[in-house]
Amino acid sequence: MSGLLNISDASDCFTAQTIPELYGNDFLNPDVGGLAVAMSTILLRWGDNADVQTTIIMLLTQVYPVILATATSINTRNLSLFDAHFAIVATASPVSIYLVYSSFRDFIGLPSSLFNKLTHGKKVIRLLGLTLPIIWTTINILISFSPRAFRNSPQNCQKISFVEWIQYQTLSNFVGILDIMGQRDLWNDLNGRGGLGTLALITMWIWAIYMVYHRYDIVDEMRFRRQNQIEQINDFKKKALNSGDSPKSIVVFLHHFRRAIFPLCNLVCSSWNVITSSHPWMIFAIIMFLHWSWILGLQKGMLIERYQLSYGQILSLFSVILPLASVARLLLKRREDFTDFICNLWPSFLRGLRFLVTKKNPYLGRMFTIWVVSTTADIFWIIGYVDGGSKPNPRTPVNDPHKAWKPYSISSPLFAPFAALPLAQQWQWTHFCDSFAGEVELQGVTNPFQTPLAHFHYPHAANDDVRKNLQYDYALVRNDSAAGLIQDFIYAGPFNTLAALPEVLTVSYNLADHTFSVYCLYTSSKAVPCATGSYTTSPYLSFIIHIADTDEEIRLRAQDKEWGFSNDAPSFVLKFEDAGGQLGDIDLQSAVTKRSHCEILKICASSGAPDIATLVPLGIVLMTQDEYSQYCLLPRLYSV
Repeated sequence: MSGLLNISDASDCFTAQTIPELYGNDFLNPDVGGLAVAMSTILLRWGDNADVQTTIIMLLTQVYPVILATATSINTRNLSLFDAHFAIVATASPVSIYLVYSSFRDFIGLPSSLFNKLTHGKKVIRLLGLTLPIIWTTINILISFSPRAFRNSPQNCQKISFVEWIQYQTLSNFVGILDIMGQRDLWNDLNGRGGLGTLALITMWIWAIYMVYHRYDIVDEMRFRRQNQIEQINDFKKKALNSGDSPKSIVVFLHHFRRAIFPLCNLVCSSWNVITSSHPWMIFAIIMFLHWSWILGLQKGMLIERYQLSYGQILSLFSVILPLASVARLLLKRREDFTDFICNLWPSFLRGLRFLVTKKNPYLGRMFTIWVVSTTADIFWIIGYVDGGSKPNPRTPVNDPHKAWKPYSISSPLFAPFAALPLAQQWQWTHFCDSFAGEVELQGVTNPFQTPLAHFHYPHAANDDVRKNLQYDYALVRNDSAAGLIQDFIYAGPFNTLAALPEVLTVSYNLADHTFSVYCLYTSSKAVPCATGSYTTSPYLSFIIHIADTDEEIRLRAQDKEWGFSNDAPSFVLKFEDAGGQLGDIDLQSAVTKRSHCEILKICASSGAPDIATLVPLGIVLMTQDEYSQYCLLPRLYSV
């Protein structure tokens, strides 16, 4: 990223952890063996004891060498930030998290189905499982907070706050793995992700039907758990009050804590136990979806076009033969179960639906009321989600400020329709600028040999307000002789006739002192200076334009302070400003980026031609869009 937006060091540090071959990172070798071992985790549920033992040992022998090699490479300048972050993500697979969870349960004396299937070495496996989160956390902290831990740490990680680190870890290490819904785009899901989001959505609906179908069993399970918890709390209260060691306030706090937390925990745990016991295939589906999403996340950071297998990688291919053979043997043994599941899926779904509609239920009225209230709330949630995601301007309560949109956009797909946002974004791309005189498509690039372009669309007929056709192209050209501090926004065609040429041919920007000069074509001879001025990008995007011939001064200012972002396209409403600082009519307004083409941003223009007030700000916006294009088009571990 360049210095146009003054992007923080924290942003560079987090970005450097997810993008290979930039920010001082190297090209990454794919972990061939690790991905194959991840496929064998089906054995943890249905495999024989010997298969489970083999899988866990294979997992540990691949996880620990990677993270120990990463830990011992700290301060040696052998690894980059991306290498270290990839090592954490690759080893913190869903099955590794399950191993940590099972080790903790076994450590505190609770039953664990995984450790029940282990035949020997339980103490060693438990110790190794409990040590994993400590190593992950330590390396994660060093990645962001140590200025010399890795080769490119001094250039990128100098000013990181604890709040920024927590936000990044939440998004990259948690949401990035569990965001199985992808881009919430049905075609993108089927074409690029193999239908993972669609299958996950169907499974969520089936889970909801199972919850209603087994509601009495779930309630009984909750009562059983609640009774045990009440007995444990009462025993603790008696001991605490009798001993006098604990103040009474702690007992009161624990009492209220139990009433607030236990019902929700009991509902989740009871639903899980009842449904997975009655329908074991749900465990297989959840494990498959989690690993599927995890592998897709790793795949974004693995560029294998130029990769050639080394001697060690060829040897590692043979290390996965045993777990993969176990998977094949398990699938062969369970083929009847899988066949029955596929054949009975649709009849089971119809039986559950018929049960919901026809079976008598004394609580039907209460359940219907809850359904109406929750559905109404969901409707407003969806409206806010679609409105904020497809109409960035004017700002809405869910995207103002801009940083509020990220957690909202991540959580909304759990409730919003699968295709609502893509359809709305496509509609906004097509029709958002219908009420404006023109529209401009700003196209950034990632290839240094290409040129950022602005495509101007205007109606051919004066009474045609909807159909806009391409009429002008402008290119953003860097002046190499000025060390990149001078950039020209130049007319690039078409050159059909002299009469068809626009009035403004070039806007030249001096990035050092934030000034610009405009050159116009008043006669058929040559372009002459016609305007000068200055601009600011902070705290507001603003422009002061002095027209040479008339001594007129044009002032423009963005409505909101936020307009350019390191991880998103420019978003603004640029208005005319009077001498008193009051904003007036709209000059330019950003719409949305094109679906599946983050490098193309549409801008609505109030002017019916590429005049000075339109071209001057668009050049700066195109520079910012080009920076974002370089960010969004690069392969990364997770799009956060």
